[in-house]
Amino acid sequence: MFLTGTAHSREHAYGSAEMTNDNRIFFTEWRRAAGLSQEELAYKMGYSRSSVAKAETRPYNVTLSFLEAFAQAVGAKTIPRVFSAPDADTEELDTLIALFAEIKSDADRSTVLQVARGFADRSKQAST
Repeated sequence: MFLTGTAHSREHAYGSAEMTNDNRIFFTEWRRAAGLSQEELAYKMGYSRSSVAKAETRPYNVTLSFLEAFAQAVGAKTIPRVFSAPDADTEELDTLIALFAEIKSDADRSTVLQVARGFADRSKQAST
């Protein structure tokens, strides 16, 4: 379940969001775990080596199409997976993503997202 888009879309994946350690993408870690050099990864993605190098140093300035190509090239199951280290246990995340993908109705997807956001907000409040 990858996001779709035209190659080299100008739409930035983060918009104007500020990068923090909580929402960073593990570009270098995934590339190394896949056993690829920047040049090899760039070739598999259809991008330049300098684009890969920039993503590793300035990951807040990437497009959705870049993320899609990256996730496929390094063997991540989904784009959200690259927001975790390659060796992280993400079985629950992978299960949630697969279940969400099975929901066909936009209204049902919206409801699921609202419920999930409510639980996340409650969890944040409880931890402060």
